[in-house]
Amino acid sequence: MNKNIVYGLLFFEILFISGCSSTEDYYIQKDTTNLFNSYFASGLSCSGFYGSNLTGLDGSVNRQLNVSNFPLIIVVDTFYLNNGYDYSFSNINTTYVVTFNNAIWNDQEIGICLATSNTTWSNSVYLGSNCTGSDGDVNRVLVSNITFPILVSVDNWLLSSGFDYTLSSSNITFLNPVWDDMVISVWG
Repeated sequence: MNKNIVYGLLFFEILFISGCSSTEDYYIQKDTTNLFNSYFASGLSCSGFYGSNLTGLDGSVNRQLNVSNFPLIIVVDTFYLNNGYDYSFSNINTTYVVTFNNAIWNDQEIGICLATSNTTWSNSVYLGSNCTGSDGDVNRVLVSNITFPILVSVDNWLLSSGFDYTLSSSNITFLNPVWDDMVISVWG
């Protein structure tokens, strides 16, 4: 899928979540930097940059970034990362240090949404084995600790409500096969 289409869908999803109704509510810089540059949605402060802003060498693991608040959503080249699997964080004084567990290259686009003072979002990570049904079945149900999830990803791919899953309160029914070793991340 074309990278710009994926970024457009990502932005539409964030715009829909935030309830923005006019172009005055957000700003997207359309130059060579990237599409994550500066928008605010649902109590999140989001920004974008390249892997070259991280510590460490191009293509290495354990590269780090210092951020001012708890990171809620991290996206690398349209892949939604899962806390504990793809990255970890630590709090040193008033700074959060995000450590990327996978290799990050300098030319990769990274988007990070941080909590602001009025943020009520949370993120939970599960394995497919937490779902009802058998390995590889469709219509497996995950009971999340988040009521009415807003974003759901499986193996770092953002899913579309109504197309990839249905939702009833905190019950997520996956319309495509889910294997036990898949990593499921839920935000809400």
